[in-house]
Amino acid sequence: MGKVKQPKVGDRIRHTISNLDIVKEGTVVQLLSAQFVYETDDGYSGSCLFTGLWKEVKNGRKSERD
Repeated sequence: MGKVKQPKVGDRIRHTISNLDIVKEGTVVQLLSAQFVYETDDGYSGSCLFTGLWKEVKNGRKSERD
């Protein structure tokens, strides 16, 4: 298996929680060993595995991170 891509602290991401049909967008605030923590503009804190369903948002456009 290849190296899993990770966001950087300060990156803007869009996290899809497919089993709940929810999409959250926020800024990465912490990197852990297998996941990262992000905060949304309304104060919600969420976490996502590096292998989870997330995309980096750049300049209002999203780019795929697999």
